[in-house]
Amino acid sequence: MAILCDASVKLAVLALPVWLATRRAGIAHARLAHAAWLGLLAAAAALPFLTLWFAPSISLIPARAVSSAVSAVVPGPDLAFWSARGYAVIAAAMLLRLAWSAWQIRRLRRASCPVVATNEREEALVLASAAHHAVLLESAAIAVPATAGASRPSVFLPRGWRNLEQGLVAAIVRHELAHVRRHAYATLVAAEIVKAVFWFHPVAWLACARLRWFEELACDRSAAGADPLAYARALLAMARLASRRTPALALSGGSQLARRVDLLIELTGSPRRGPWWAAGTLAIAVALLALLPFVRVRLDPPPEVAPPADHAAVHALRHGH
Repeated sequence: MAILCDASVKLAVLALPVWLATRRAGIAHARLAHAAWLGLLAAAAALPFLTLWFAPSISLIPARAVSSAVSAVVPGPDLAFWSARGYAVIAAAMLLRLAWSAWQIRRLRRASCPVVATNEREEALVLASAAHHAVLLESAAIAVPATAGASRPSVFLPRGWRNLEQGLVAAIVRHELAHVRRHAYATLVAAEIVKAVFWFHPVAWLACARLRWFEELACDRSAAGADPLAYARALLAMARLASRRTPALALSGGSQLARRVDLLIELTGSPRRGPWWAAGTLAIAVALLALLPFVRVRLDPPPEVAPPADHAAVHALRHGH
């Protein structure tokens, strides 16, 4: 628990420059923003090991009032015992939920039907999926297109996708194949594991949410190509087709669809200059990451030093006086 507390404080310190650097990032810089949040989650996973590996040269110890306040709220020697077990129970529950989602994906894959091309354009979609080592499937159990699977990725299309224009469907499939190309499923699963370890930390939840958001924007940029407005129409058409959604599978950010469309429209305007200030802020985060393994944060007060002995009393005891 002491190691987790140490890593949690450092994670909060690292998150501030990352958030400042990416808070206004749009589609044009979505890949860089995604890389920044992914790096933060990787740092969260590595910080406990780095702190153990490097001998800390600086020790930041809060005042004794911290320990005194905690002991006053939860008295007794079993505080660390029950805190560790409570932490383990919640972390295990989150990991079991992640395993349950993976099992549901396997069931969905088995219940889905491979897309059988009926014309040249549909055959081109099937071939494009095969070129990415993915399988194009059709399922009635989902309402929005989704991508799942790491070693054998699958692209799921909802029933009724053939009612859309072929150009719109091609844009949607390009978006999903961009997820496959970027290994989005494996990245998000790893992020969820880190969130399960740091489930008590708001930064872990924020990082996972921002990672998903910028993953969508990066794939939108890849799928939009030279005509962002046409791709925005494809998103709206697929949203009208959807009647329900599966949260465990949907990577389309349905609740934030309007914001994605607005960003696509902004992309057609004059290009913005790169956020140089963001690069400087991220450089600060990298510098902090290099420094923090050498800093130790402790929540317990330093051990009390025994008062100096009374030399006169010790002398009397030794000589029997």
